[in-house]
Amino acid sequence: MATYVQLDENNIVINTIAVADADTMNEQGVEDEAVGIAFCKNLLGQDTIWKRCSRHTYGGVYHTPNVNDADGVPVPDPDQSKAFRKNGAGIGMTYDPVRDAFIHIKPFPSWTLNENTCLWEPPTPYPENSTEPYIWDEELQQWVVKFPK
Repeated sequence: MATYVQLDENNIVINTIAVADADTMNEQGVEDEAVGIAFCKNLLGQDTIWKRCSRHTYGGVYHTPNVNDADGVPVPDPDQSKAFRKNGAGIGMTYDPVRDAFIHIKPFPSWTLNENTCLWEPPTPYPENSTEPYIWDEELQQWVVKFPK
C-alpha cells in the first residue's frame, strides 16, 4: 500500500488515503507517483492536489515498519531509498515544495526548523538520562518536570 495525501491551496494536508500498489504502477510495473496521483484525482476530483508520502519516514530516516528496539524506538531500515519527503504526512502538516518535505505544525514560537530533518527543535535540547518526564515551558524557555514531586 502507498499513502497519498491531499493538499489544499496552501499546501496544508487535508486528507490521507491508502492506495493499493496495483493502482500506483506504470505500464512497466514500476511504482509511479504520477499514476497514483491520477488514481486519487479520478477517485476524488480532478481539481484536487495530491502528493505521495512515506509514512515510516521521520526526520529523513526510513524506519522498518513494526520493528522497534528494546526501548520501543523504531529501527532505521537498511534500505534508506524508501525515505523521502523527510517526514510522513498527517492532517494539518504543511508540504514545502522548496524542501520537498512535509513539516509538522510549529509547536512553539521559539522553536526552529532543522533544515536537514525538517523537524522543529527547541532552543534547549531535551534533558538526557533522566527518569523524569519533561514538557516545554515557552514562557521560561526551558524544559520543566511534568509532574514535580
